[in-house]
Amino acid sequence: MGLARKTSRKELSPTKRAHIWELYECGHNITAIAKHFREPRSTVSSLINRLKKQSVLDFASKPRPGGPKRTNNREDRALVRYAIANPRCSLKILTTLSKYSKKLGLNTVRNILKAYRKAKRVPRKKPWLRPENMTRQLTWTRVKKKRKRNWKTVY
Repeated sequence: MGLARKTSRKELSPTKRAHIWELYECGHNITAIAKHFREPRSTVSSLINRLKKQSVLDFASKPRPGGPKRTNNREDRALVRYAIANPRCSLKILTTLSKYSKKLGLNTVRNILKAYRKAKRVPRKKPWLRPENMTRQLTWTRVKKKRKRNWKTVY
């Protein structure tokens, strides 16, 4: 009847939070509630302490803040302007210090451009045609031009 491993624990659902609070209001102690739900005692106690401080009970999950942004809006716009002015630059070139005030990662640059709805890629180079393929292509176009077409047929 041991607790779940730390890596396999998930966030409590709003219904589970409400049920824990309901049991606490009925007079059950924190240890008994933790054993009933098979959750760590510290999780249950911190939830109850947080709910005690609230004037209006809210069991919904709050969004996580995430890490701090690497750039501000002005720097983002400068990067997007450079990307628009130089459409053949790759993402790797846009990450370098000479193109930008900070060293950024590929995914950071990609996310900034995506936020401004700008896709960034270097167009693929057209492969060279071998001489036999060039002659084959030319003969095909000549034959196609000489072919008589029936314009009255509706496609």
